[in-house]
Amino acid sequence: MATHFKIPQKTVLVLGFFIAIIGLYVTYSQSFCYGFLNYDDQNFIVNNFLIHHLSFSNIYTIFKSPQQGHYQPLTQLFYAFEWHMFEEKTHFYRLINLMIHALNGGLIFKILKQLKCNEILCALSVLLFYFHPLQTESLVWISAQSTLTSSCFTLLSFFFYLRFLTLKNNRFYALSWLSFFLGCLFKSSSITLVLFLFLIEGYKLYTQERQALKIKWIAVIKRMLPFMLGGLFFGGMAIVSAQKFGSFQTDALQYVLIDRLLLVQYAWAHYLVSFLYPMQLNPVYGSPEIDLFKSIPVKVLGIVFCGCVLLGVMGLTRRISSIHKCLALGFYGASIFLVMQWVSIGEVFAADRYAYLSVAILSVMLFYFLSKGLSLSSNYVFFGGGLFIIGGIVLSINQQQIWKNNNTLYQAVIKKNPNHFFGYYGLGVTQMQNKAYGLAEKNLQKASEIRAFNPLVHNALGLLSNVKQDYQTGIKFFNKAIILNPRLWEAYVNKAKSLFLLGDKQGALDILNHVLALYPKYLPARINRVELYIDLKLFSLAQQEIKMLEKQKKYQSHVLRLKRMLKY
Repeated sequence: MATHFKIPQKTVLVLGFFIAIIGLYVTYSQSFCYGFLNYDDQNFIVNNFLIHHLSFSNIYTIFKSPQQGHYQPLTQLFYAFEWHMFEEKTHFYRLINLMIHALNGGLIFKILKQLKCNEILCALSVLLFYFHPLQTESLVWISAQSTLTSSCFTLLSFFFYLRFLTLKNNRFYALSWLSFFLGCLFKSSSITLVLFLFLIEGYKLYTQERQALKIKWIAVIKRMLPFMLGGLFFGGMAIVSAQKFGSFQTDALQYVLIDRLLLVQYAWAHYLVSFLYPMQLNPVYGSPEIDLFKSIPVKVLGIVFCGCVLLGVMGLTRRISSIHKCLALGFYGASIFLVMQWVSIGEVFAADRYAYLSVAILSVMLFYFLSKGLSLSSNYVFFGGGLFIIGGIVLSINQQQIWKNNNTLYQAVIKKNPNHFFGYYGLGVTQMQNKAYGLAEKNLQKASEIRAFNPLVHNALGLLSNVKQDYQTGIKFFNKAIILNPRLWEAYVNKAKSLFLLGDKQGALDILNHVLALYPKYLPARINRVELYIDLKLFSLAQQEIKMLEKQKKYQSHVLRLKRMLKY
């Protein structure tokens, strides 16, 4: 008599999880040979002296002050750990990204199980979350690592909160708040969790008896108060940090509140279309033309159109209860709303990394719609989902090519957004680094025409003028950059170099002293000041500066060079 051997379901799930991890590794293995980009990687990692030498003073600075317009202290410390372990071996950074992404998928599966979703639908949703092309930016671009880490703690916090609601154990409540707090220290977008928790609390109350509903909501608000206060604090920190960095100095000032809210509506549609049709993804999506939103009829038509689409979805999913449809749309809306830059609509109106958690929500909505809304059999759902996932893998492999190097990145931006300053600026800087000065000047001038008030463009044009030995013109560009952003320390140092080359050594020294008085830890200014001290024969001051620089591992080559200069 034949014996039928049945593999335990838990074993199947564990085996499937490891197969998925191997699939992730194979899918993204080509990106392991890609290097750092000059798109934030240099500022956050390669040239970030705070993470290269983790003294108590530097750690204090990391927690005290935002960096590059972002308050992400734990992200900075995570980069410090990776830098000390791997330095410029970028394949390890991307391998860690894949590991965190895999962990996030596991947490999503556990959360869906907590919400009593069908296991097949859970598995398909997680697989689509793993391999959807929208995730490529978060996995391949090293500076997007904060999205992965913050999402990990957001999911962990949500999981613990669900456990708390089920078991009424305060330990899970404490773990949930701690995870939320840590997630916000990685990236402020974790405050999205507050809306998630309100939605799940509302759903729990809706499914219970209506007696004493007011008292129950008061209890919910009391439970939510620590999360709301944390959300307000970290949300405020994000706005203040961006404002100090100059992120608000954009055309966004021309958007009135209703236009900003309509842009959020536009973003919801954008990410939904990108999820269902991920064929033209890009690192940057420019904001729609402002004139589009100045016409009242257009606004009304836009709202009517979105209302019709919503009613159509509701009609197609009539077999799904209204509360479940509202809950799904609420989770999707919340996941997009707080990561949208609707407070300050900057150069990047939308980005694939903003949709990281939304992909999970949309995946669940898609498979739930196919199985429950259309009443398709599990075989059809499994087959259709499998094709969608395989297509996602193929597109993800192709999408990685954009992030191969600086040239491929910025050329892709220009191809998608022919009138976007960011692509021309980035390509111009890259060409300048590659000594293609003619092409660099052409692209930087184009960037300046599009965004005349951007300080980075003027700083780059000043450097280009210095290359052509036109130092007076370079100083004019650096002055414009400093006026537009008084905290752009690089422009001060470049201006000091121009003055030095013109023979005004004391003027150059005065500028460097000014920079270091405002920002004592800006090491490029300190290196240049040592060179000036030696040139002005102020040897004792030069020796003092060199002793300070010796503590910085990354600058040892500069220290040796300065010691040789001092000796001779």
